[in-house]
Amino acid sequence: MIITMNIDLLTFSPTKTGLKICRKITEGTGVAVNCISEIDLTKAEIRRQPPAIDADLCIICAPCYEARIPPVVRDFFSNSTIDGKNTPTVAVVVYGNRTLGIALKQLVEKVANAHFKVIATGSFVGEQSYASDFLPLGLGRPDAADLEAAKSFGQQIGALLMDAKGADLQPIKAAMMPGSIQWMFRLIPEGFLGSFGSPSAISADCIHCGLCEKWCPVEAIDSQTLEIDRKKCIHCMACVKLCPSKARKLQLRTPPIVKRFMKPGFKVRREPKTRIAEKNG
Repeated sequence: MIITMNIDLLTFSPTKTGLKICRKITEGTGVAVNCISEIDLTKAEIRRQPPAIDADLCIICAPCYEARIPPVVRDFFSNSTIDGKNTPTVAVVVYGNRTLGIALKQLVEKVANAHFKVIATGSFVGEQSYASDFLPLGLGRPDAADLEAAKSFGQQIGALLMDAKGADLQPIKAAMMPGSIQWMFRLIPEGFLGSFGSPSAISADCIHCGLCEKWCPVEAIDSQTLEIDRKKCIHCMACVKLCPSKARKLQLRTPPIVKRFMKPGFKVRREPKTRIAEKNG
């Protein structure tokens, strides 16, 4: 049996990692898709005026920054006019192989409060914003195995919808989700650890294409000078990783200390984890 549906992908994905995983989940569902709408929450103008949700399934994805979803994502779901209309929804968090913390729990809570019906959740590993040969935090991920896991997750979701069509499923709630914040993340202000890595000013290699300004999710880059407003910057590194001329570099404060703190993120390979809703009764 093949069902036909519309799917909305809502992704805050500055370096496009989460979007890649969500596309693979969608591919795996096996449903005949009338329309896939990619709602790019990375763009500030979309967050200011989000489109109406008009889908049979939503897949919502956010990254994990310092064991949480970014404040900009939390604020969007708390303060915007977006209404999930009880649409069956998959909540996905992508993290850099170090710690997931409470990010998935937060995302489930925020989207449920915005009236999305969470029927599945997933945590996947992607290349961390600071990833390099020096800090191999999820370097090269999602790899082929990760994308195959995302596709398999999509197959489970497709089977669930074909069987229940979302109507008689028990929603997944934040209280059901595991997750905690390590002591260091609790002791210091949110954002402090992120400040240990920052994008450099542009170099002579800059071709002034303006893509870094266009891609910045918090409008922190001046359109004329391409200088970064450091108070706005959220250290997502989109301007570093996506620059076609490699005109910006990652700058680390106290690299040996950063490497020691991040070491748990490259000692053990962490794998995707998923959860599917159960039927009522």
